[in-house]
Amino acid sequence: GLEVETVLIPWPERGRTTICVSSQVGCAQACSFCATGRMGRLRSLSAEEILVQAFYGRQAARLLDMPPLEGVVFMGMGEPADN
Repeated sequence: GLEVETVLIPWPERGRTTICVSSQVGCAQACSFCATGRMGRLRSLSAEEILVQAFYGRQAARLLDMPPLEGVVFMGMGEPADN
């Protein structure tokens, strides 16, 4: 299957963790500095696929003893405005 990236960013000093989720597999923007852009956009993720990233990210943060998940940003793969 296809893969996307999801990243947890703990901020212990502030007592919170932020999750970066992907909105697409690949990206059509083709930014020269970004490996994802070289893939091209393969497909957009469904709302359920985006929510699953947050669900499992929250579980991973708990299991890894990170501060609670309090922020979500679209900074993974894809351009959210294109989805």
